[in-house]
Amino acid sequence: MLRTIIIDDDQNAIDYLKYVADVRNDLTVVGEARDVSTGVEVVRSLQPDLLLLDVQMPGNDGFDLLKKLENHQPSFYVIFTTAHSGYAIQAIRHAAFDFLLKPVQKEEFNAAIDRLKGKIANSQGAQVKDQLQTLLKQFQVKPKLRLNTRSGFIQIPFEEILFCEADSNYTVIYRENNTREICSIHLGEIERTLSHPAFARVGRSYLFNYDKIDQVETRDNKVHFSTTRNGRLTFNFKSSVIMKMRQHFDS
Repeated sequence: MLRTIIIDDDQNAIDYLKYVADVRNDLTVVGEARDVSTGVEVVRSLQPDLLLLDVQMPGNDGFDLLKKLENHQPSFYVIFTTAHSGYAIQAIRHAAFDFLLKPVQKEEFNAAIDRLKGKIANSQGAQVKDQLQTLLKQFQVKPKLRLNTRSGFIQIPFEEILFCEADSNYTVIYRENNTREICSIHLGEIERTLSHPAFARVGRSYLFNYDKIDQVETRDNKVHFSTTRNGRLTFNFKSSVIMKMRQHFDS
C-alpha cells in the first residue's frame, strides 16, 4: 500500500486526485497540503511513500519543496502534476520522474501509478535519491532566453526578465538592468519558451515574472519589481492589467 500525500495549491485538484486514488486498493492518501511550507511539515510528519506534487504554487514551487527535503529519510517517490509543458517538463523528463499534465485524466493517473509499481517491483527504488539530485541540478543551471539579432544572438537569463509586452508583431522584453530588448517574436512564442513556474500571462499583452514583483499598487496602477543591482524598478500599467494581476495573486 503506497502511503500518499497530495501537495497542490488548488483544493479542487486535491479533491479530484483523492477521488481517483480512492478507487484503487494499492494506495491511500494520508495527507495533503496547499503550500510548500505546510507540505514540508506534512512529509516529515507522515513519512509517505509517494508525493503527488504540483509544480507551480504561489511563492515557492514544487522544486523548492524537494530542495528542502533533499536529505529526507526515508526517500519517497514523486509524480509531478503540472499545467506547464516547457522547461519544467524537460527537467522532469531528464531526471526520469513521471508527471501528469493538468487537467489530470483518470486513465493517465492509473497508468502512472502502474508504472511506479513496476519500478518498485524491479527494485528501482534505490534510484529515487539519484533522480532527485539530477532534477535539482537541472534547476541550478540558469535557463536563458535566446534572441536573434542582426549581428548574431543574445541570451537573457530567465531571472533577469521583469516582464514582456506584446507590441503588434513584436515583443518588448524589460530587463532588471532597466533596459529593453525588442524582438520579432510573438508573445505567445515567448510564453512557450519561458514555460517556467515564475512566469504567468496577464491578458493578451503581458507576461510577468512574478518572482520579481515586490508590490502591486491597485490605487495608483503601479507595479514595483525587485532587481539585483538596481534596487526597485517601478512601472505604470492600465487599471485593467492591474486588476487581472490581482486576480492572479488571489487565485
